[in-house]
Amino acid sequence: MHKRIAKGEWTFFRPKADLGIELKNKTLGIFGLGRIGLQMAMRCKGAYNMKIIYHNRKPNRDAEKLLGASLVSFDELLSQSDVLSAALCF
Repeated sequence: MHKRIAKGEWTFFRPKADLGIELKNKTLGIFGLGRIGLQMAMRCKGAYNMKIIYHNRKPNRDAEKLLGASLVSFDELLSQSDVLSAALCF
């Protein structure tokens, strides 16, 4: 929005403009699908019918069975995700 204002493209107040994208039927990519990522994926699948893809060190069979999640390469995760979540613990 700042860039639009700086370019002089903002003309009047629209309270619902630029609120984000519609999540329904989009693809959620999760980098690091563990316990927390699984909970988020369950909510996104249930509320928005999102397709779930993930990249992890090892397959998450629970997520695959429960949500139809697919393990993909890191490059595929970045290119196929409409929304990306990084859930990392160090």
